[in-house]
This record gives sequence, structure tokens and C-alpha cells, in this order.
Amino acid sequence: MLLNNIRDKSKNVRLPKQDTLPSADQLRTIYNDAMRNPGKTIELPFGQSCLLTISRKATGGTCSWMLNVWQGTTSSVEFEHDSNDPRWIQQQLSEYFPKYSHNRVR
Repeated sequence: MLLNNIRDKSKNVRLPKQDTLPSADQLRTIYNDAMRNPGKTIELPFGQSCLLTISRKATGGTCSWMLNVWQGTTSSVEFEHDSNDPRWIQQQLSEYFPKYSHNRVR
């Protein structure tokens, strides 16, 4: 779905920026893409200044997820988790951004 040119030699694949938090379907898709393409890093920019990345070492194993938040020209790592559970990552994002959560009680 998201990675049309996954066979190219670059190690990073940057997806189009979106305004909202990544959905459960998006997280599942980028997780599956990372599992099928060890050694690639998939970047999903969202909101005003956030970047979610997922990668899997070329040797295999667990996926690494990282959330960076930019402030001006610098960024800070807000969380970094090794997980093969995209639902758990969605929960972490929802807790970090409760105002924008898809699961928010209205």
C-alpha cells in the first residue's frame, strides 16, 4: 500500500505528511511493511511537528518505533519502543496526544 518503490536502495521511506494521528490501520500497514523490508526505516510525519518512524534491523527481530517532536530546528525523542504490536504503539500515541486520540471519549 504505502511503499510503492520499496526495492530502491535508500534506507528511508518518507510517507506524505498528514494532519491527524496515525490510525490503527496505518500503524498496522507500516508495521507490516517494516517486517517485510528489514533494514528500511519508514517515516510518517503528522501534525504540526511530529515524526513517527519504524524500522527493523536487516538481521530481523523486533521493530523499533520512535516519536520525534520538532521545535524550531531541533527535535527531541519523545518515546522509543521496541514492539511488534502496532495496537500498543497506537495506545502510546493516544496517551501522549490525548486531545487528538481516535479513541477519545466525547
